[in-house]
Amino acid sequence: MEFQFKISTNYQTISMIVQDILLTEQYEIYSTIGLNKLLTFYSISKIIDRATKEKVSFYEITYNNQIIGFAEIEINHLTSLYIMSNFRKMGVGRNFLLFLENEQQHKGNITVFSSPTAIEFYMKLGFTHQSYNCINQGGVLYTPMIKVAKK
Repeated sequence: MEFQFKISTNYQTISMIVQDILLTEQYEIYSTIGLNKLLTFYSISKIIDRATKEKVSFYEITYNNQIIGFAEIEINHLTSLYIMSNFRKMGVGRNFLLFLENEQQHKGNITVFSSPTAIEFYMKLGFTHQSYNCINQGGVLYTPMIKVAKK
């Protein structure tokens, strides 16, 4: 399967993908407050606000000209990686992170605040815990992780 990764300004589709994933798949792991916080964070207006910052980039992930996921990057921090459920376990996330490592080579380590459901995925790709505690920030759960850049 051939997936494409490119900088995106398709903020409405990004917002719709995240909201669909959060409301249908991940609502169980977050409190109502946490879920509402994430839904607000990924509203179109908030995405546009972040996109106007110089160091934030959105990448769309496409297959057969259909957007199947996206990632948000701030310098060397992977803010988010969302892939539609019917395209998971097909190497999309792994291939995107390989692409990102190549793109970010000169910027050093890559960090991520992993959701509880993605920790195993990131560990398989060489990320390690920066903290073994799951942090609860206003109902949003995450674990800080890092992948040290190859020298």
